[in-house]
Amino acid sequence: MTSTGLVGDDVNHMAGDGEVMRMREFWSQARCGDVLDVVELVRGGERSEKPVTIPSGMSTFEACSVLAKHGFHSALVEDENEPGKFLGVFSYRTLVDFVVREFGELEHPPSSATLSVLAKAQHADRKVIDAINPHIETVEPDAELWEAILIFRRGIHRVSVIRKDHREPGVVSGQLCGTLTQRDALKFLIDHFADPAVQDGLARTLTDWNLGLSRVIAVPEHWKTLRALEVMRMYDLSSVPILDINGRVIGDFSLTDLKYIMKKEDLRLFWVPSRQAAIAIRNNFTYLKDHQGKDPYPFFPIQRDRTMLLAAQRMHATHASRLWVVDANNKPVGVVSITDILHALSSS
Repeated sequence: MTSTGLVGDDVNHMAGDGEVMRMREFWSQARCGDVLDVVELVRGGERSEKPVTIPSGMSTFEACSVLAKHGFHSALVEDENEPGKFLGVFSYRTLVDFVVREFGELEHPPSSATLSVLAKAQHADRKVIDAINPHIETVEPDAELWEAILIFRRGIHRVSVIRKDHREPGVVSGQLCGTLTQRDALKFLIDHFADPAVQDGLARTLTDWNLGLSRVIAVPEHWKTLRALEVMRMYDLSSVPILDINGRVIGDFSLTDLKYIMKKEDLRLFWVPSRQAAIAIRNNFTYLKDHQGKDPYPFFPIQRDRTMLLAAQRMHATHASRLWVVDANNKPVGVVSITDILHALSSS
């Protein structure tokens, strides 16, 4: 495992009061529900469809299957006995825990390593209600987008848009309109990049913003996928860069790749080198046309002398939540994330 960089994700460029006010006005020009309407049209969804939730009686394996099917990393858990009452959030990270716990010590794949066996083990494990995060981040559909940005800048990737009915104190309930993500906010930013409130900030480089020097946790290309998952679990990461023998970034492995392995029932990939698994996943994706929730584009890092706008556009184009920042030799020096961008362009 490789660790580089010393600086955290702090944004040291502090905006002046006037600039902050313009940024707030920029993010306040749209309502969360309106942005959600546009997002769902782009995704090909229909507002009449009920957003995907996970019934509280499901097993954790069944819940992971729902997330894989729809290309989600997480979803709300809905009380199966009281529709419209939400108990918490179920995340695909639960599957990382399960895979590492069940297979982490095995040197070779068991002969019976099929999805049906995994399903049986997981059914015997626990119900989804025992694996949820009870804290739900929510906004009303009529809320300004600014309210969602204040949540996203804390590192939260998704916020549920709910028209609450307040049926019970301390309980989240009502009409679930959908989910806004950091990527949706990033697209809004890119679509309005010429707005004077953010134009100057987007034109500055990552160096100007003192970004891209975060600590990097990476894995060498010969490490098995299972070992990469162990690292992701240990450091609570959604992805890790893969380095070649010279320490250069040549790819990455993410929760999206894990979803693909589970969806295609090819558990053998857990025991092959992480780089080989990443190549196999991307090659199969090209031919199988699984476009939902999977990155169809080549892996792209970025350098610190590039602009914030380029970083945002590259994340949007590759469906990535972060970019590995590299030096002239393609060696990692840090990370820049959507969280960093939204934090910088809403600084106070």
